[in-house]
Amino acid sequence: MSVMTTDLEQIFRTVEKLSPNELELLRERIERSARQNKVDYRTRGYPDEAAELFAIPFDSYLAMSEDERAEIAFRAYRILDRWIDQELKDRQAKWMLVCGGEILEASPKLIEYPSAERLMALGKKHGLIPFVFIYKPLIEESNWSAMTDSDYYPTLPINVAKFGATEEKLLWEGVVIEADFDTGSPNLLLDYDQMVSNDVIAPQKKATRVIGKKTAAKKSKKQK
Repeated sequence: MSVMTTDLEQIFRTVEKLSPNELELLRERIERSARQNKVDYRTRGYPDEAAELFAIPFDSYLAMSEDERAEIAFRAYRILDRWIDQELKDRQAKWMLVCGGEILEASPKLIEYPSAERLMALGKKHGLIPFVFIYKPLIEESNWSAMTDSDYYPTLPINVAKFGATEEKLLWEGVVIEADFDTGSPNLLLDYDQMVSNDVIAPQKKATRVIGKKTAAKKSKKQK
């Protein structure tokens, strides 16, 4: 006991000599260790398997290949499927940000989805992977019905452009899409490759877009 007390006193004396910046780094390290070592995941409502994912150090995640990161994203969705749905429903949110098993942010607006820069900053701050989980879009599964020559199917042309594009430039910088909106779904799924090639969105890392791209591809296949 006396040895432990002596060690602590030495630590305290060292801490007292630290600068404000060094104290902030120490505080972040202590919080990180507490999250990694003392969080009881079984009280959180999600499967114990998720503890392994939530405890992966962010530095290790950054050192992985793109395919390895994508596999972690797939595993997280497979393991936490029901938990994600319930938490999003309880918060009436379209997405939520989870780090170390803690839900840090959630929003009903996809436009507020955290940027890559913010996720990088949070990962470095907490030392753990910042997972962003989104809601499951409603997908139409019914078959298309044959139409007679005299029956005209209503469609609506829309312009899709980069966020922030002015109305004057919309026609010139956007992508014109003609589609029907009879499914009753509140979601509009667009082709990822088409949006990137037309500079509507920037290329995304596989781990951040893999779920959405699978969903969009599924609907595109049905429509052919």
